[in-house]
Amino acid sequence: MPTAPASERCEIAIIGGSFAGMTTAITFARLGFDVRLIERAPYPTTLDDGFDGRGHAIAKAGQQIFEALELWDDMAPYASAIDHIRITDAKRNGRISPLQMTFNVDDLGLREAETYKSGPMGYITENQPIRRVLFQAMSKALGDKLWTECEVADFDFSDPLPVLGMKDGRRLQADLVLACDGRPSPTRKAAKIGLRFIPYNQWALVTCLHHEQPHNNWAYEHFMPDGPFAALPLPDLPDGTHRSSLVWTKSEAAVKGLSKLDQNDLADCLNASFGPWLGRLTPVGQRWVYPLSAQHADRYVMPGLALVGDAAHGVHPIAGQGFNLALKDIASLAENLVESRKRGLALGDLHQLERYQAWRRPDNAAMLAATDALDRLFSTGFPPLRIARDMGLAVVDRMPRLKKRLITEAMGFGQGFGAKLPVMATGILPS
Repeated sequence: MPTAPASERCEIAIIGGSFAGMTTAITFARLGFDVRLIERAPYPTTLDDGFDGRGHAIAKAGQQIFEALELWDDMAPYASAIDHIRITDAKRNGRISPLQMTFNVDDLGLREAETYKSGPMGYITENQPIRRVLFQAMSKALGDKLWTECEVADFDFSDPLPVLGMKDGRRLQADLVLACDGRPSPTRKAAKIGLRFIPYNQWALVTCLHHEQPHNNWAYEHFMPDGPFAALPLPDLPDGTHRSSLVWTKSEAAVKGLSKLDQNDLADCLNASFGPWLGRLTPVGQRWVYPLSAQHADRYVMPGLALVGDAAHGVHPIAGQGFNLALKDIASLAENLVESRKRGLALGDLHQLERYQAWRRPDNAAMLAATDALDRLFSTGFPPLRIARDMGLAVVDRMPRLKKRLITEAMGFGQGFGAKLPVMATGILPS
């Protein structure tokens, strides 16, 4: 039976209005491509404060991308800088080991600070205000080319060009489809791209903390046998209340149990587990629980299709690098497609798309391996491993050259994983 003709055509069709999907749409629209974004959820729902409690860690390289897209000024009021990181470990008796490690932005030195434009190592952002900033910029860039409450019902990736059939009957032909539809990614499944999946048997409790002392742009990561406890800086409230974001990783049963405690009992648990640096901690507001896992697609591309962000890869949140990997994907893909346009090549040309895969897949695989190893190393109370990792923290803390390299990686500029943030010839994205 012949396929019904497409009712519309575009250069780039983006499936999924996630943070990665919206950033991708803004980037390519501003680069002059004809873009459609397809999002099945109604945006009034996804913009609601109760939709998602997670914040995002945005590395320095990611902040520069948003600055180049002229979005950072709108995001900055909802972001708190990370100038310092303290990493601690729990002793067998539950107390904090004196052997610990700290990172400070001043550890970079003058040469590195000049190279990377100085400033913080990164930022912690509030999820919902940032989502609204991205939505407003995307709506302005796309206009009626933003298709909300619209779901793809069937995918046709046969030659010559992909065709997407919507549940409402519309059909869209695109030179290239970009899958930004998250870890489940119906697009990836429709393309029959395989996936390696790593379950962690861990869940995360996420909520907001008020605390007595200012965080002074410190991020804290405290490792316990059943998972890490992270307190990540957020902007103070207008009345001066000091805030951080809590991400507490434990077993599913433990996390769900914590989420049901009343405020005083949860506060007691928090203060018994965390150090003295912020004074007394008080959990405030809604609580969210999320299962943790990692995954990696067997490939990122096929003719007319590229996977971006969580559709291609997902890592353990232990290092806060998930969204930053997606931003690198977008920058790499943008450089690749601008080059294709300059050379008069088809946007969906497999050879060109494989260049994007070659840039990004090794870096993402290395970050997955690194975060997986960190979680397995620190999420155990086995005494020999605990002693070895404590000694390792203390040794690294006294090795300035190694610390510089680790800070550079955390900022998103390092080449230790064999990847370099691409330079856009157009100047839209930063070097």
